[in-house]
Amino acid sequence: MLKLMFMLIIVGIVSGCLDRRDNDIVDDIRRDNYDGIQISRRINDQVSPPRKECETRDDNSDIVIPEPAPSNIPKNCNELSAKIKTCEKSYYTGDCNRIMKMPRRGEGYISTHYERKSYLKKYVMQEIQQAAHFTKCSKGGDSALGPLGLGDMGSASGHDIDGHPPGTHSDGKSIDIAYFQKRGSNNHLRPVCPHRINGREAYHCVGEADNIDYERTALFMAKLLESPKLRIIGVDGKIEDKLVREIKRLCRPGLSLHGSKACGRTNLITSEKENTGRGWYHHHHHHFHASFK
Repeated sequence: MLKLMFMLIIVGIVSGCLDRRDNDIVDDIRRDNYDGIQISRRINDQVSPPRKECETRDDNSDIVIPEPAPSNIPKNCNELSAKIKTCEKSYYTGDCNRIMKMPRRGEGYISTHYERKSYLKKYVMQEIQQAAHFTKCSKGGDSALGPLGLGDMGSASGHDIDGHPPGTHSDGKSIDIAYFQKRGSNNHLRPVCPHRINGREAYHCVGEADNIDYERTALFMAKLLESPKLRIIGVDGKIEDKLVREIKRLCRPGLSLHGSKACGRTNLITSEKENTGRGWYHHHHHHFHASFK
């Protein structure tokens, strides 16, 4: 009787482990093209219920080794997005220092403003493309509202562009970028907070910025913060603190930015909560401004 009971227990354990589906991972290889560089990325999608927890035993040991817990951290997003930056070691020389037109569409972004204001140094352009790719890869695809909108950059000549203070969009080193949003028809540049006082335009947030997807925006900004060539990122005064907190949250062990250089560079994000004349108080309620050295 004891022998029979022992055999039934063994059969139950084996059948429980075999009940695990082996085809619960679907590998999808996609090829993206960045300025002639082909990038392959692998996306792992769970398409079946979670596996039953089974334990495996090393044939040469009595130690029981449990299966590793699944991770929600994207695999290879840093490595794949890094391939975009061919100017990593030659920022200011040759082709990398050339002002060129930003492609209208790319992986994770779309340029939404005038073509005559869509010029950047090549190395700056690659920083933006890398951040857009990394964000999309980290989240497993574009936001429900689509790719991130890019605004005014610079001119083909490198001179100032109209609509901006002198020197703020010159030499192909600066760009206006939308915040990722939670509501709306797309992720283009638009106010993400209340911005009127008694019906009059205030040109800055006068209440909570409640239409920002802070996680996606933090991922994008963090990739810019990793660059040694980033000079500054300017945001609205109602947005800075919450955005910095989100970046620091994602820097915790097990989350997307753990170990990133961005975790120690959030001081490069700035704003004005009162108008002190530094230039950040107005006009950053619908976009943030990134400037490179």
